[in-house]
Amino acid sequence: MITKGDRINARWILRELNSVANDLAYKGRLAWKHISSVPSFLCHNQTHTLHVSQCPCARDLPQSF
Repeated sequence: MITKGDRINARWILRELNSVANDLAYKGRLAWKHISSVPSFLCHNQTHTLHVSQCPCARDLPQSF
């Protein structure tokens, strides 16, 4: 049997999940805005979000870049 307390608990859990989802969506939009504003292309090592000229692994790239 579902009690009033269970309903309140479920509502609270849904509110928390919604809050987390909104937070992740916001961070995702910020990250995309940052990535799309980086000129040229990103370093081939996806852990860096630097322009290729500042990429620490740029020495591994062909000189044509």
